[in-house]
Amino acid sequence: MLSINFNYGALVANNSLQQANQNVTNDITHISTGLRILSAADDPAGLFIADQLHTLGTALGQGYLNTQQGYSLAQVADGQLSQIYNTLNTMYTYSVNAANSTNNINSAGALQNQISALAQSIKQIVNTTTFNGKKLFDGSFTNQAIQFGGQAGQSINISIGNLS
Repeated sequence: MLSINFNYGALVANNSLQQANQNVTNDITHISTGLRILSAADDPAGLFIADQLHTLGTALGQGYLNTQQGYSLAQVADGQLSQIYNTLNTMYTYSVNAANSTNNINSAGALQNQISALAQSIKQIVNTTTFNGKKLFDGSFTNQAIQFGGQAGQSINISIGNLS
């Protein structure tokens, strides 16, 4: 005759041992990673909130980088505008000098040539100043959005008029 032995106590003990091993493995994983939530099974609502915060943090980090890029743009424009300003001051000084009636015709002509050369250098600055391949001073740099936040509307628009 066929006989089947079944030890119910051993089955319960084995299941309890497997559950205890799983709990110890989970606890060790939590301790070793330092994370309270490893999966949705640990805390579904907490995982959702943590994911949302992570996404927001990533967006704010990108917003910071965008802001730094906008600052770099402003520095490029400011540097070139300072150069134009200094050139205009030099042109003004030369024109005041040229208006002096004690200058001879050669001096006045030389001053006019210098003023013309300076005007040409301003045109070159206006025509060649770019940031990331975009011209800044030809009037085409309008309504350029710098997104600084993770939400719609968290941006600032920058426009630079035509200087030519």
